[in-house]
Amino acid sequence: LSLKCAILACLFKLFSSNPISRDTFRHVGGFVCLVSVLVALEGSFVEENEETIAKLDLVQALFRTMTLALAYHPVNKRFFRNDIGYATLTSGIQLMGILSTKYATHMLDNILKMATENVTDDSYWDPTKPRKLVIRNAQAVLVFLDILRHVHINLQSELLNRLNYITNLCAKTRDALASVGATGFITIHYANAICDSANPLQPLLLRFVTTMAAYRLSPTEWRLFMRLLLGNETKNPILFKTLLQVVKSSSHSAGPYIEFDRSPIGADYACLMVPSVSDEPWPASHTIMLWLWVDNFGHHQVTQALEQGTLHESHSTEDLLAGYSRQPSVVEPSTDVNIFSLSFRDEHDPTLGIT
Repeated sequence: LSLKCAILACLFKLFSSNPISRDTFRHVGGFVCLVSVLVALEGSFVEENEETIAKLDLVQALFRTMTLALAYHPVNKRFFRNDIGYATLTSGIQLMGILSTKYATHMLDNILKMATENVTDDSYWDPTKPRKLVIRNAQAVLVFLDILRHVHINLQSELLNRLNYITNLCAKTRDALASVGATGFITIHYANAICDSANPLQPLLLRFVTTMAAYRLSPTEWRLFMRLLLGNETKNPILFKTLLQVVKSSSHSAGPYIEFDRSPIGADYACLMVPSVSDEPWPASHTIMLWLWVDNFGHHQVTQALEQGTLHESHSTEDLLAGYSRQPSVVEPSTDVNIFSLSFRDEHDPTLGIT
C-alpha cells in the first residue's frame, strides 16, 4: 500500500510540473491502471482493521492523482468519459464498501473535489473563497449524486446543501450541470424523496430543481418533472408550488455560458471556436451574438456609465473600444478579420450585449 501511495505521489508531482505528461499518461493506459487499483479495493472497508487507514490514504492519493490528470484537460475528460466510463468509477466506489462507514464523507469529498477540479487546497469549502467552488467536471457530479443515495440521510442533507450552495454561485456551474442533465438525473433517481413531504431531502432537492430551472431545463427534464406531478396520488401542494416557481423562473432562462479563463493554461489569450454553418465564407452573412461580462473597459468614463446604467445608443462601439492596442483575430483559411479585445482586471461587473 505504501508503495502504491508513493507511486501516485510521484505521478501527482509529475503532472503538476509537466502538464504534457498527462497526455502520455492517457496514451499508455494510465487511467485504466488507476481504475484497476480502485477495483482491487473491493470490500476493503467492509470490516475495519489495521490496514483501513492505509487503504484510506491510498484512496485519497488515487482520486487526487485522477483529479489532476483530468483537470483543465478536455481530451483526457473526453477519453475518460468515452473509454473508461464514469459508471465504472461509481461501481468501484460502491464495491469498496466505504459508503456505509464513517469514511463516506472523505469519499464524497473526493468526488466533489474532482467536480471542482480542486487538488491543492483542503479549505475549498471556505465561503470566503467562492471562486474555487465552480463545477468544471460535471460528470463527476453525476457520480456524486449516484453514490450519495447510499449514505446516511443526515450526510445526504449536508452534502446536498453544499451542492445547492455551489449551484447558486455562478452561471458557469449551472451551465455545466445542465449540459449533463443533472436535473433529470435527480428527478429520476430521487423521485421518492421529491414526492415525500416528510422526507428531509425534499426541500433540498426542490431547491436544486428550482435553481436549475431558472437557468435552463431540457424538454426531457420538463417531462420527467411533470410525470412526478401527474403520478403523485397525494397531490402534494409543495410540488405544485415548486412547479409554479419553475414556470416563472424558466421564462428568464439563459443560454449556454462560455468563460474565457486563461489562468489554468497560463496563456495570454483565449478563443472561441465558431463552427461552420454553411459553405458560404464567414463573415459575409453570419452574425455572432453574445453577452459579455466585462470587468474593466480600460477607461473610467465608459465603466462609470455602465455602472450607473446610463450607457445608451449614444455610446458607439468605437467609444467603448477606443484605445485598445491588442486585438485578436478571427482566422479562416483565407480571411483575417480583426476584432476588439477587452481587459479583465478590476472588480466591476457590468454586462454588455454585442452583435
